[in-house]
Amino acid sequence: MPTTNNNTVPQLTPALLMLLAATCGLLVASLYFAQPLSAPIGQELGLSPQAAGLVVTLAQLGYCVGLFLLTPLGDILENKRLVLSTMGCAALALVIAAVAPTQHSFLLACWWASAPARCRCWCRWRRTWPSRHGAAMSSAR
Repeated sequence: MPTTNNNTVPQLTPALLMLLAATCGLLVASLYFAQPLSAPIGQELGLSPQAAGLVVTLAQLGYCVGLFLLTPLGDILENKRLVLSTMGCAALALVIAAVAPTQHSFLLACWWASAPARCRCWCRWRRTWPSRHGAAMSSAR
């Protein structure tokens, strides 16, 4: 009876590398997509120009929170579950931002939606780590 090797290491193909690079680039770029729209967003929500600038600032701060608090969870939790839960949280935050009744709830949702971005990027990148650095690195975990 043939045995199957369940310890196969995923290979990092050039196409997969391009997909990961594009995914991470789009996730980070999404932090800045609201910048040219900050004036119309501010007018619609009745924000002052200074407060409208908080939309981009809070997104960047949320990204930093995700970088420092959520990214380390990639070493502790299963990546698939972590990615799905952070995507769910980000989707919920975007729904809240879309129907936000007040300025404060909109700004909080902008912050909340950006925090999981770094975690998703890290988990996708980390999945291919052993194939780039050899089996010795994967056994050190």
